[in-house]
Amino acid sequence: MLKKKQKTTVSGEIDEAQIAWLKEYLAGHDRPVLLGAHHPLKEMPNLSNVIVESECVAGYIYGHNHIWNKSVSILRPRKNLHMTPTLALPATFYGDIGLAVMTVDSKGAVVEYSSKGFWWPQPVENPPAEWLQRQKDLENEKCTFLGSVAKVCVSINK
Repeated sequence: MLKKKQKTTVSGEIDEAQIAWLKEYLAGHDRPVLLGAHHPLKEMPNLSNVIVESECVAGYIYGHNHIWNKSVSILRPRKNLHMTPTLALPATFYGDIGLAVMTVDSKGAVVEYSSKGFWWPQPVENPPAEWLQRQKDLENEKCTFLGSVAKVCVSINK
């Protein structure tokens, strides 16, 4: 039971055994690999370090923020600068509500988002204009990861 004023923080963490496994796995690949976990890269420095060291990571997918958000994480040091495409997927119970479908071919992977609304903290009968605008803004949203993707590698957070 929570004590009064006690914070509930869930931090992203990949333990050293998982990091060692991932390094070994990535070292054996020359084709691009997409990584995924619950938390964004900025909350997982040990995973960011693995990505900087690997030539085959094509992108990173996560869900912690409960919204559709495609961006680029700038990671250092690798030769000069390494930019990794990142994608936050929508939630199932608050934030952006919808689904994402990934299509993989010889050119890369494309993730397409289909918005079903935005709810916080619950659905409403007459959504505010801002929610309706967000849904409209997300129509036909896509995120592209370039390169022939070998597999999607999912790491479990603790």
